Amino acid sequence: MHALRKYYLLVLGLTATAALAPGMASASVVGTSHDLSGTAPGAQVCIACHTPHSANSTLLLWNHVLSASSFAWSDATETTGGTTLPTNIKTWSGSSKNCLSCHDGTVEIGKTYNPASTWDATKIVGAAKVGPDLKGNHPVAVPYPNNSTKNTYNGATTGTEVILADYKSAPTKVRLFRDPAGGANNYGIECASCHDPHSSTYSDFLRDTTVGSAICLDCHSN
Repeated sequence: MHALRKYYLLVLGLTATAALAPGMASASVVGTSHDLSGTAPGAQVCIACHTPHSANSTLLLWNHVLSASSFAWSDATETTGGTTLPTNIKTWSGSSKNCLSCHDGTVEIGKTYNPASTWDATKIVGAAKVGPDLKGNHPVAVPYPNNSTKNTYNGATTGTEVILADYKSAPTKVRLFRDPAGGANNYGIECASCHDPHSSTYSDFLRDTTVGSAICLDCHSN
């Protein structure tokens, strides 16, 4: 049984990695705060977020029950550059709703589609809770002016007051996402642009260090 369990975890890990968008580096959550094997059925590492069967969606093989919250920024409807903030994160195809299924603090961290149960009733509180009111949090599901050009993402276009030169033309440390609607200029920002949920190289699963505001300057020129 021990060998079978190891095989299952290996297959799950490979399957989940294959379901990620191209270019996403693989890493391990073992030993991090995303490792919920201490309470998960069969001490499984991946099951809180991914499952090879009976997932909620093929994309990411997502297994954590999604939040019913209607995410919004209660203090703003657009950025200072005039980019419209989304009101459809719950139904948007982007990945932020997956992150927020835990981090809005309304759904138990052990509530999954497969098995269809709640095996850990803990809810996220404190600094790790960022919703469902996203006031004070960096916009997500919004366009990024990639290639120093206005982009359209999740139905919104880079605001008219955005100074394109204030953004890196083609960021490399952070991850930009593509809009399924297609087109050349359809890059955007999601939670996973700045955070890699599978890597703890930097604090808070960030993709770069906060020293010298490096993670900010990976996108912002000044």
